[in-house]
Amino acid sequence: MVNIIFLILILVIGFFFPKLALKISSDGNATFALGMLMLTGFLTGNIVKRIKFPAITGHILIGILIGPFVLKIISLKDVQNLQLLNSLALSIIALTAGGEIKISELKKNIKTINSILFFQTIIIISGIIGSLLIINLFYPVIDGANFGIVLAFGILLGIVSTASSPSTTLAVIVESKKKNYYTDLILSIVMIKDVVILLLFALGLSFADTLINNSSFNPSVMFKPLLQIVGAVLAGLFIGLLIVLYLRFVKKNSIVFILTVSFFSYEIFEPLHLHPLLIMMIAGFIVENFSKRGEALLENLESISPPVYIIFFTLTGAAININYLKSLWVITLGIVLLRLLYIYIGTMIGGMLIGQDNVVKKKMWMSFISQAGLSLGMAKIIELNFGETGSKISVIIISVIIVNQIIGPLLLKLFLDKNYEKREI
Repeated sequence: MVNIIFLILILVIGFFFPKLALKISSDGNATFALGMLMLTGFLTGNIVKRIKFPAITGHILIGILIGPFVLKIISLKDVQNLQLLNSLALSIIALTAGGEIKISELKKNIKTINSILFFQTIIIISGIIGSLLIINLFYPVIDGANFGIVLAFGILLGIVSTASSPSTTLAVIVESKKKNYYTDLILSIVMIKDVVILLLFALGLSFADTLINNSSFNPSVMFKPLLQIVGAVLAGLFIGLLIVLYLRFVKKNSIVFILTVSFFSYEIFEPLHLHPLLIMMIAGFIVENFSKRGEALLENLESISPPVYIIFFTLTGAAININYLKSLWVITLGIVLLRLLYIYIGTMIGGMLIGQDNVVKKKMWMSFISQAGLSLGMAKIIELNFGETGSKISVIIISVIIVNQIIGPLLLKLFLDKNYEKREI
């Protein structure tokens, strides 16, 4: 009750303060916005945990509420100004995710990882394409779109629908304080999937360009993402080695050093299109598996994770344009339900064919619903590449991502709250 009272008080102050301080500087606006994000995110996280919801669900929902598309306590300019902190938080989350993956667990689970990843990918992409083509016979998916555009939309949507959110998945797992066979398996699948999706998306863009613009298919389009992935691996190796050397020989002010490396790695490598999320995951993986400093790294990251998660997910919520759902709720709901079905089928078949237990086959599908950074990035690329048609496709994809990012943490928390003692370590 105290959290609720304080939250209401802060929302009232936040709603009226900008109206009373019309001459406040732009820097002051950003500082005020950051304070609002931290306070409301913290309080809402505490509130939703009381009803057994993951804290990040509260962060995202309050971010939407105070953001520029609902109460407008935080402006769109404030959200854009604070993206620097968002980038830093994402780097730290990715570094933590990489540090949670051990080679020994990967080797032990490689068959399960490959099987589930393969069947999820095949079934989600083919299922989404087929479903859209059938739906389009009775209800226009995109106004005025011909068969080629609908097929292109199906390919791109299928690829984006296969992606999950490593940052959201890790945040919910860390909050749950669960560490077992299933959490290791989930994190491994989600992170490896990111690399697979990057390659498939490059291929899908080329196919879509052929269908929408009647251009010739260009297989060489795959070389660019391959080079970017190789570059990200090399950059991750370098960052990981740098962290290992510091933790071994310097040790002092480790948190400051990790924050600095995380910040500069994003600012340096993101403009080079080297995918900072992958870089920092590899860096964390290197520290954990090829040095004796993995435990020290995770201890440092754990000490700074609460404010990092609050900033990242509350700001993520504030950036969500909820207006996308108003005119697209029917098709959005249909695609979300289809995606849930195909994730379930893909996970079940992947687990069944290698003799996995019922937890994997029938329940683990709930762990792969969340979507965030990578999916939104792909939606933006679609918009930039295909003009007006791309904008229509992008808006639908973003509306689907919004719903998945809201329900995903809830389903993952529901899965983790069960006590699956058979595989616990």
